[in-house]
Amino acid sequence: GKRFGVSRMGSGSHVMAAVMAKDRGWNEGLEFLVVGGFSELRDAVNSGVCDVFLWEKFMTKPFHDSGVVRTIGEVPTPWPCFVLACKKDSPAQYQLKRALQQALQCAKTFKLNEDEKSVSLITEAYGLARGDASQWLEAVQYADPLSSAMEQEHLLSAFTALKSAGVIAKSSESDDRLG
Repeated sequence: GKRFGVSRMGSGSHVMAAVMAKDRGWNEGLEFLVVGGFSELRDAVNSGVCDVFLWEKFMTKPFHDSGVVRTIGEVPTPWPCFVLACKKDSPAQYQLKRALQQALQCAKTFKLNEDEKSVSLITEAYGLARGDASQWLEAVQYADPLSSAMEQEHLLSAFTALKSAGVIAKSSESDDRLG
């Protein structure tokens, strides 16, 4: 069997493990063990409680570089990392759109990395090497918050993965709207 350590059911570590298992055709013998956060997952894999765990690559990198964990591969998300959604007729959609515009402006300012301040903040907050922090910051991309449409392919991919992982009920009413 394959024992995946996860921080909690429905988390990124759980959903991405389910995505990986599905992509590799591992339909039997899967076990998802709720272990806790990164430290607990690291200890669980090193002690043999679980076989593997998935975590964001840059947050894991300092532990890989120091030999505490071993990176054996990457599983890219088949959809954008963060998406906020609400019902079309929800009055909250306008407030959400305004908040997103403001957050995007702050994020773009942060990404400008004036005087290397952003890289310094990332390095200090997450213990990353400066080069890794720079690489992470360069890779970050932001969508247009005024765009109201997420690509149907990405939405369907995320929906399917969440259903497969048991985060969304198998016979959800949303099935018809996504097909």
